[in-house]
Amino acid sequence: MFMTFLLIGVVLLMVEAAIPGFGIFGVTGLFSLLAALFIYLGGGGQALFIVGALLFLTLVLAYWFFRKGPHSRIGRRITLGLRFTADKGYEATERLTQMVGQTGTAATPLRPSGRVEIHGEPYDAMTRGEFYEAGTPVKVIAVSSRQLVVEKEVL
Repeated sequence: MFMTFLLIGVVLLMVEAAIPGFGIFGVTGLFSLLAALFIYLGGGGQALFIVGALLFLTLVLAYWFFRKGPHSRIGRRITLGLRFTADKGYEATERLTQMVGQTGTAATPLRPSGRVEIHGEPYDAMTRGEFYEAGTPVKVIAVSSRQLVVEKEVL
């Protein structure tokens, strides 16, 4: 019986790791492993106490890891401290939607996507299927998938 619960627990944890989901397989696998440990320890009050203590310790460590862990010395060494800011090249969609109606020039050929320059700043852009050469005056008509949608500006 011990080996059955152990095998089921390991398989369920592997399924949880391989298939994205809501954690059902992981939680079931964890309880299966705890049941295997309970059986391995012979059952009874002492085994129940040990399994309960391990479950409690696991919950406390998980809480610490998610709340305090990333800010600890060890947590800073094992996690990436990336900040997605505009000065590093990350742009919010709201900022891009403010570009609708602005004019600029194609910095690269747009076939149908490329780069445009508006007010001296480069942006990713695409057309609605048309090809424009570099230097073509363009106007922003929409934002789609974090890219500016442009058309040839009529002068």
